[in-house]
Amino acid sequence: MLDEEHISNILAETGEKPFRLNQIRRWVYTRGMVDFHQMSDLSAALKERLAAEIKPLSLEIKTRLTSRDKSTDKLALLLHDGQMIEMVILRNLTGRVSVCISSQVGCAVGCAFCATGQGGICRNLTAEEIADQVLLARVLLKSEVGSRKYEVGSTKSEVGGTKETLPSNVIIMGMGEPFLNYDAIVQALDLVNRRLNIGGRRLTVSTVGIVPGIRKFASENLQVNLAVSLHSVDPEVRSSLIPINDTYPLPELKAAVENYIELTRRKVFFEYIMLSGVNDSFADAQALAAWLPEDLSHVNLIRYNQVAESEFAPSSPEVIAGFQKILQDKGIPTTLRH
Repeated sequence: MLDEEHISNILAETGEKPFRLNQIRRWVYTRGMVDFHQMSDLSAALKERLAAEIKPLSLEIKTRLTSRDKSTDKLALLLHDGQMIEMVILRNLTGRVSVCISSQVGCAVGCAFCATGQGGICRNLTAEEIADQVLLARVLLKSEVGSRKYEVGSTKSEVGGTKETLPSNVIIMGMGEPFLNYDAIVQALDLVNRRLNIGGRRLTVSTVGIVPGIRKFASENLQVNLAVSLHSVDPEVRSSLIPINDTYPLPELKAAVENYIELTRRKVFFEYIMLSGVNDSFADAQALAAWLPEDLSHVNLIRYNQVAESEFAPSSPEVIAGFQKILQDKGIPTTLRH
């Protein structure tokens, strides 16, 4: 994010008019342009001064891996102190683009199926580091406008019959547990909403079930989506997958979610990763259907992407389809994710 106070000081010192700040905002936040030398409506002297003193992004790309079908980018991002985080950009055929961003360097939760959690926690990200991931995604997507006809910021273009502002959706579900970095998350959501003009309903915070965080989030009066990584409603199985279930057990989690729904009248998304022989039986599906709050629940079934040396394997497509049918037959909205 731009250091707007510093920019205002530069404008005053160089005799530039204050409206230049709005021009710079449009270049960076709307058009996804972070190279001051490319900002054609600024003077050469001002471009040089800004380039020398202002860094719009607090992170840079270390590596970028793109899937064969070009639908997914996985990026390793380098922070100012040498730490690394991950960000994922996901595209679909309609032109909608989602970005999954991190909230911490590492993670303290230690979910059994997650490689990130095995290394522990290094530090929290700042609000700017969180929001800058979204700005970086916008910068990268801006470069695709010509070839893919994606649009960035307020410049609209038809993509697959829909009009989108990119990224279309932001999910805080990368490295870290968002509600263990609560204040920075709320500040980052505000930055993304105000500066990048991405509406709250296109923003999602995903938690493993930090009950105090869910209750506090319910009182924020934000139009932001909540997702809960559930993965099992069997206490023993869930504790084996998500150890923090011992701290915030399922009855407390359900009460917090129901309180959230009552206060906000907003849908809650339940993430359920499908692990072969662990949580994917038809009995598991029946138990999940019985546990979910009766109103405003949506289940995302996630096919497990196996990592090296993992003890887990993904459920078969047939098992996932059967699991999904049980939920849908009970009237529970269910989406299959990859």
